[in-house]
Formats: sequence, structure tokens, C-alpha cells
Amino acid sequence: MGGAKSGAPGRPPRRSRRLAVAVTACLVLLAGAIVALAVALAAAQPAVVYVDNGLGSTVTLQVGSEDRGEVPPNAWKKLRLKPGTHRVVVRDIPGATVAEHELHVEAGRSYLYNPDNTVNYQVTQADYFERTLLRAVERQGGVAPPAPERLDRQVIRSVSGYDFVLVPFPLEIESLQGSQQTRRTRIARVE
Repeated sequence: MGGAKSGAPGRPPRRSRRLAVAVTACLVLLAGAIVALAVALAAAQPAVVYVDNGLGSTVTLQVGSEDRGEVPPNAWKKLRLKPGTHRVVVRDIPGATVAEHELHVEAGRSYLYNPDNTVNYQVTQADYFERTLLRAVERQGGVAPPAPERLDRQVIRSVSGYDFVLVPFPLEIESLQGSQQTRRTRIARVE
């Protein structure tokens, strides 16, 4: 009779045990592949660098051997860079080098790069209620955000923890993550 052989009483047949081992091995391999993919995707995520030109004239940017365009006077430009160390050369329009730095950037992080180190920055906070920016007269007994915090000058600084970089607070925000009132931060030039 051609039935499957059974093992000892109370134990599953050999074929079932082999299948269970094969399925477990496949699941372990799949889990390893998912972890490897997640690590690779995180490493591939670019860093964001805000280049802030504090000079009174237009400058050009070169990252490695690649021309990355111009930045007008007292304006900024957003660059996306691969994680790692990059040589950045800033030149005036005649071509003279104004600044040259090696920037080390990490995947998924944001940085503010002030190549000539002439701009002063401050951190300000604003409150939102049900997506809308609150103005001082609308607080009605609420606690006002703290006074702006002035930052020391640095050629490059991490700005990953700020909600807004070099832009005004928007009048409305997308989500409050389950809260009716929330506070947002931004880093901006000292006005």
C-alpha cells in the first residue's frame, strides 16, 4: 500500500518535518533579505544641504568635479548629496575661490552650510491650533513660544531637528499627529 510512512507515535511524519525545516529556512532567508534591503535603502537616502550665500555677490558651487549652479547674493540653494565626504568649492563670478570646505554628510540628515561664515542665525518657534498658525492676539491665555534663540556662527551645522529651514512659518500645516495644538521650530537668518 503506498501510504506515507509515519514516524514514532506522536511525532509528525518525516516529510512534514522536512517541510517545516525548509519553510523555516526560507523565512530566515527572507527576513535577512528584508533587513539587508532596509539597510541599503537607508544608506542610499541623500543628505540635504542648504547653501546660504551671505555675500553681496553671486557665487557658483562645485561639489567634487560637478558644477551645481549659482547662488544669488543673500539667498540660498538646496542641494541633495550622497552620504559621505564632499569637497565643496565656492567661487565668485570671475572665478576666484571664496571658500573651500570638506563636508561630511550622513544619509537622511539636513545641514546648513554658510561657506563664508558671515550670517547669523536664530531658532524661533510658533504655535499651531487645528492646523492654523496662531498669532499673539489669538492665544487667549495660552503660553507664548519662547523668545528666539540666537546661534553661534558655524560654517556647517546640522539642522535635522528643525521643522522649517530658511523659510517663513506657513499659515497652515498638514498634520498635528493627534494633537489640536502643536509647536513648530525653524532656523532662519537674524533679521
